[in-house]
Amino acid sequence: MKIAFVGDMAFFGKFDFKRNRELAAYFDQVKTLFSNFDVVVGNLEVPLIEKARRYGSKSAYINSDPINVELIKELGVSVVNLANNHIYDFGREGLNSTIKTLDLAGIDWFGVDGKDLIIEKNGGKVAFQGVCSYNTNPLGADPMCVRGVNALNYSLVFEKIKKYKKLGCLNVLSVHAGQEHVNFPGVEEIKFSRDVAEEGPYIYYGHHPHVLQGVEDYKGAILAHSLGNFCFDDVYTEKSAKPLVEQNDNNKTGGVLVVDIHQNKISNWRLIPFFLGDDCLEINPCGVEEKIKDYSMFPAADFSDYRASRSKTIDGFISSRKKMRDLKWYLVRLRLSSVGIIIRSKYNGYMHKKFFTSKINYD
Repeated sequence: MKIAFVGDMAFFGKFDFKRNRELAAYFDQVKTLFSNFDVVVGNLEVPLIEKARRYGSKSAYINSDPINVELIKELGVSVVNLANNHIYDFGREGLNSTIKTLDLAGIDWFGVDGKDLIIEKNGGKVAFQGVCSYNTNPLGADPMCVRGVNALNYSLVFEKIKKYKKLGCLNVLSVHAGQEHVNFPGVEEIKFSRDVAEEGPYIYYGHHPHVLQGVEDYKGAILAHSLGNFCFDDVYTEKSAKPLVEQNDNNKTGGVLVVDIHQNKISNWRLIPFFLGDDCLEINPCGVEEKIKDYSMFPAADFSDYRASRSKTIDGFISSRKKMRDLKWYLVRLRLSSVGIIIRSKYNGYMHKKFFTSKINYD
């Protein structure tokens, strides 16, 4: 079995098939690449619904017209992860619309309502499990993974990893986690992904940071912490004509993780970089492979220097964001819902500690 993985997909703005029916041509290079694989997996980070009532309190909501499922099919994406922090932006209505749209199009999904996915093809049997970390501040997350967005629950992940291993499956753990716009994963994500590898080789398929992060080959497991954006435009709100999040070259650089599986074991893998240019998605642009090597320099044991270096990167990113946000910027966005955003953030922080960080051995 040959599988290709890509990162965050959100079909809105310039990536909206309803606005541009010629959009498939933009992806010609990667579409040709995908045709060589038995399974192509992406993180669908936008509910497929045209109009609906917003759910909860968030700084930004995104949605996509269901017609964009036609583009997903045309590109050859056959499986999508739904465990992420935007799929519940429009509550149950948005999630139900997304599931119905995918089912009618014949696209498999996993990561919500407790659903995992097993695929058997061409000598491979693979189990897909999708979870969304509370550190992404999600809506509708369920730590027991029964209804809503499957949340990252350390203990439950291991239960399922062991269960699918007994069934003879190669595990794929799809994890929506980490710090946005930073090319280095957190220590908690590194240690967690390595802990899972102690159960045997598997694929850690990471997303959410919207930039490329490193890939580690650890005890036969492939740990890809973030594949960056596959298609994601600037994010706007009704509160300002300026974007809340503007895509830069770092956000436009992503990767396709390709994995060959033989007799339910990883036989070969590589990361193919690409760049989201103005006219097309360009595969193998110059200079990206060296960056990937830099991002993948993870320490074996002592993380003190790594923590310090990563903290400087995060501080620099936060500082650059603050320069663009004066008092007027905050006053324009101040709403009663801002209280709800703060409360939800505190709650998700509590849940993140209870079900995840308290279980990790940092020694």
